[in-house]
Amino acid sequence: MNRWMVFIVCALAVALVALIGSRAQADGMARKVYRQAHCVVPARLWMSQTRWSCRRDQKCCYDYALRKGTCVAASDRCI
Repeated sequence: MNRWMVFIVCALAVALVALIGSRAQADGMARKVYRQAHCVVPARLWMSQTRWSCRRDQKCCYDYALRKGTCVAASDRCI
């Protein structure tokens, strides 16, 4: 009996989260539109997290040897 009660409570919780999540996205409120792409390289053992910004029409590239982030055109490749 306990398994059924746990299953029902979990199902209701998932349904409630899905209902609230969809309402938050479709409520018609104006959201901030970012004009820049925010680039983030996650932290590694010997490096801290790195962040930089590129224009929307550019792509984020990070060079691990130089430890430097760059922005290139969307059609270019990161080297």
